[in-house]
Amino acid sequence: MYVASVIIANIYTLYFNILIPQNLGELALQLMFIYILINFFSFSLTFINNFIYNSMSKKIDEKIIGKYFNGLLNKPNMAIESYEIGELLTNLSNVILIRQRFLTYLQLLPISVLTITGSFYLLYLSDEKLSFFVILLVIVLSLIIYLSDSHYEKLSKELIETGQDFNDSVIDTFTNVSIIKQLGLEKEFGNRGKKKLTNYIISRTKMLNFDSILNQIKSFVLSSFNIILFSTGVYLITLNQLSSGVLLTFNALLAYVTNPILNLANLQSVLVQGKVAQEKLYNILESQIVLYGNKSLVIENDDIFINFDLVSYDYDSNSKILKDISINICGNNIALSGTNGVGKSTIGKLIARLYIPDSGSIEINGQNLIDISEESVSKNIIYVDGRESLFSSSVSDNIKLGRNIKDKDIYDTLSKLKANSIFQNLDFENISDKQLSLGQMQIIKVLRATLSAKNIYIFDEITNGLDECVKQNVVDYLFGLKGMKIFITHDKEVISKCEKEYTVKDMKIVRRR
Repeated sequence: MYVASVIIANIYTLYFNILIPQNLGELALQLMFIYILINFFSFSLTFINNFIYNSMSKKIDEKIIGKYFNGLLNKPNMAIESYEIGELLTNLSNVILIRQRFLTYLQLLPISVLTITGSFYLLYLSDEKLSFFVILLVIVLSLIIYLSDSHYEKLSKELIETGQDFNDSVIDTFTNVSIIKQLGLEKEFGNRGKKKLTNYIISRTKMLNFDSILNQIKSFVLSSFNIILFSTGVYLITLNQLSSGVLLTFNALLAYVTNPILNLANLQSVLVQGKVAQEKLYNILESQIVLYGNKSLVIENDDIFINFDLVSYDYDSNSKILKDISINICGNNIALSGTNGVGKSTIGKLIARLYIPDSGSIEINGQNLIDISEESVSKNIIYVDGRESLFSSSVSDNIKLGRNIKDKDIYDTLSKLKANSIFQNLDFENISDKQLSLGQMQIIKVLRATLSAKNIYIFDEITNGLDECVKQNVVDYLFGLKGMKIFITHDKEVISKCEKEYTVKDMKIVRRR
C-alpha cells in the first residue's frame, strides 16, 4: 500500500521532468491506466487493513472484557464488595479506550514509524535542504505533545472519576425509585442526578476544549510548515537549485511524513485516556492477594462443630462489629438471634468465608477455614441471603444458574416444600424476576441453594415474605436437610424450633439455650 502510494507520488516528477518536455502525450495516457490500477490496488489494501483492524478490535474487546469479568469474579467476596457498582461499570465502558490505545501501539504506531522513516529517506534523497524542515516539524510537534501530556492525564482522571460518580448516582436512584416516589422526592433526586451529570459534562467539556486547542495548534504548526516549505522550494526553483517536478513530488511524498505524525499527535487524548483507564482496570485485576490454602474440608460424619478462637472483625477502624469471640457452635438446627446491626449476618458470612476475620481463626471440625481451598468451601458451605436480589432473567435460569440441574429435580423439591401452588400457572422459562412476589423469590433462593447438597447451610432471614402456611412448610423442609443449618432470624417460631439458640450481643456470641 505504501509502495503504491510512493509510485503515485512520483507521477509529478515523471510528467513534469520527462513526458511534458519530450511531448510524450500518448505515453502519458498509457501511464494513466497504470496509475489508476496502482491506485485501485492501494485502495484495496486500505480496505483490507481496515477489515483486519476491526477484526482485531473485536478480539481485543472480547479478551479484555473476559479478563475483567473473570478477574473480578475470582476475587474474594469482601474484595468485590469494596468496589462501587459505578466504578465497575465505568471500567467496563472504558474498554474501548484501552483497545484503541493497544491497537495504536500494536498496529498504527509501527506502520506509521515505518512510513515516516521510509518517506523521510526518499525526501532526503530528493532534496537535503527541504528535508531539514521535516526534522524541525517533528521536534516542534514532539515538544507540544510532551508539554501537554501531564494536563491530558489530569483531565482524563477527572473525566473517569466524574463518570463513575454519575453512574453510581443513576444506579442508586433507580434501585431505590419506589421509596423516592412514595416520599415525593423526585425533584430532590433529579437535582442530585443533574448535578452529577453536570460535573461529568464539565469534565468532558474541559477535555474536548483542551483537545481541540491542542489539535488546532498542531494543525497550525503543520500548515505553517507547509507554507514555509513550499515557499522555500519555489525560492530554490528560482535559483535553479530545484526542479518543479521534484518540488511537486517532494510535496506529495511529504504527506506520508506529516499525515502519520499529525494522526499520532491528534491521538494523544485517546492514548492518555486509554492509559488512565488501563491503570484503573489493571489495578483491580492485578491486585492478587493469596488468602486461602488448597486443602479440602473433610467432614466424615454428621457431627459438625464450628470453633471461633478470638475472632474480631470490623468494616473500618472506627466501626468494630465483633471482638475477640471465642465459642464452639455445634448441632443440626441452630438459631442465631440478636437485634439489628449487631453482626449476625457478618458472622454468617465469616462462617461461609465471604468475609475474613481481622484477627483470630475459625475452624470447622478442627480445620482452619483459611487453609481450605475456595472450591472446597463452595462445595461444603452456602450462605443464603433472604434480602439479596435475583438475576434479571427467567425463573428457571435463576434456579439453575448454568448448573446441570434437571427440571424434574426442581419440581420434586417444590413438592417437598409443598410450594407448588405458589408457582401454579407460572411459566418458569418466560417469567422474569420482576414479575415475582417476595415469597416466590424466597422459594427460588431456597431451591437454588438446596438442589446441590451442602454440609453447612446458613439461612439469613429466609422466611421473610412467606405467609404462615408456606413458611411452616419451608422451615420443615430446611430442618429435614442433612448437615448443619444456621438460621439467622428474628422469627420467634423458627427460633423456638431450633435445638440451640445463640445470640449476638456486645460484639460477642452467647449461647442462650
